[in-house]
Amino acid sequence: MDQYVEITFECVPLRSLGRLDVPLDAPAEFAAKIERVKRAVGKHGQHNAYYLHDALCIFHLTNNPNLGMLEFAFEGTALTALDDCSTRHCDWVVFDRQ
Repeated sequence: MDQYVEITFECVPLRSLGRLDVPLDAPAEFAAKIERVKRAVGKHGQHNAYYLHDALCIFHLTNNPNLGMLEFAFEGTALTALDDCSTRHCDWVVFDRQ
């Protein structure tokens, strides 16, 4: 069976962040992303927490790569076990890819 799932994303370990202030000259889209990361830190903390962004998931439902697929984007926090080897919880916003 040649059906497959593609998942791509950028990942920021929240423990790697020092300051979370928005630069005065930051574009609005970047400033909004920083605000979402700040909310994630406030909600989940920084230990064993990763912020996934620019994420895309594509389910290929047929053997034809141009036909029969489900596609969505997501962004949010993945929380891991103490050893960072398994995911314990995800707090993501999922939206249609535009």
